Amino acid sequence: MRLSKGLAFLALVLGLAVPSRARQLSDLRSDARLLTGDTGSSTRVRYTNAQWNDWLNEGQAILADRSWCIIRSTSFPLISGTTYYATRTDFRAVKRLTRDWLELKEKSPESLDGKSRGWEERDGLPINYFVNFASRSLVGFVPFPNDSSSTGTIRMEYYTDVTDMSADSNQPFEGINELYGFHHALAYYAAHKAAVVDGRFKAAETFYGMFELLAKKMEENCRARPSYLPSAVGSQ
Repeated sequence: MRLSKGLAFLALVLGLAVPSRARQLSDLRSDARLLTGDTGSSTRVRYTNAQWNDWLNEGQAILADRSWCIIRSTSFPLISGTTYYATRTDFRAVKRLTRDWLELKEKSPESLDGKSRGWEERDGLPINYFVNFASRSLVGFVPFPNDSSSTGTIRMEYYTDVTDMSADSNQPFEGINELYGFHHALAYYAAHKAAVVDGRFKAAETFYGMFELLAKKMEENCRARPSYLPSAVGSQ
């Protein structure tokens, strides 16, 4: 999609400075109404608060899904004789997993099949983990723990879905402060949806273009975080 001159200028502005002020659900709803001219008393607006909330949450879900910015952590004990462990209900993928603070590497079931036909029956100290893609909700360990010396505590950082905003005071993206600068992207997404329904397709294109610019910037920021040195190694 080619950018109009006005949108190209806004893109330049966004590249120079991304606003860092946090927005709440009520703020974003007001922003979207202002963009689309859906203002006035509650009896004279075209769309209800519930409809705007749905569009704002839809935009939030799309950004979270594209950027993989939302990360949570959990922990659970290994149990002797147990291979598979249920993940959290909001689990998407493992980011990092350790057993008693030592990192375990992920292996796919296919790669394990290629190394040993009986890998699922091996017991001992776990050295790898795998995700059961049949359910996508189970993490397994190879070898599986068989006594107290091979158990321990699993600590897992994982990518997660974002929680819908419902209260007017809710902030997007779980209130993570480094994502404040992308809150207003949701207003552009919601305005795009309303403009499509209104049949104002040029305005819808402009609003979606702004959303897309912010989405790409958010993806870049989450992949190259300031002061983040992934290759740095500390002393042991």
